[in-house]
Amino acid sequence: SLVLKRNLYQLGLKYPIVAKHGSTIDRLLGMRNAIAHGDKLKTPKPHDISEYLSASFAVMKFVQDEIFAALRDKAYQRDASLPLTLPLPPTGLVTKAIEFIKSVRI
Repeated sequence: SLVLKRNLYQLGLKYPIVAKHGSTIDRLLGMRNAIAHGDKLKTPKPHDISEYLSASFAVMKFVQDEIFAALRDKAYQRDASLPLTLPLPPTGLVTKAIEFIKSVRI
């Protein structure tokens, strides 16, 4: 979900839906990666499949709506001196690395 947030940010689009469905998207991505690397997986339960589909379609619909709104509002014609959106906050390992670097700086 972090890559999706970064991609939406770089396009100047909003990304709140990613936070709402982030854990489901990350689990689905983990399954996809496991399959791609030849790992054996348990068969997903019908409830899990429904959850994956629901989250995937919700996120795709949100991204589609954001793109259409950006085209309608001509967001691509914005003032180049203005930032696209608020920067993403650092998360996980990135946060720990930043804290470590700050602690060892003289």
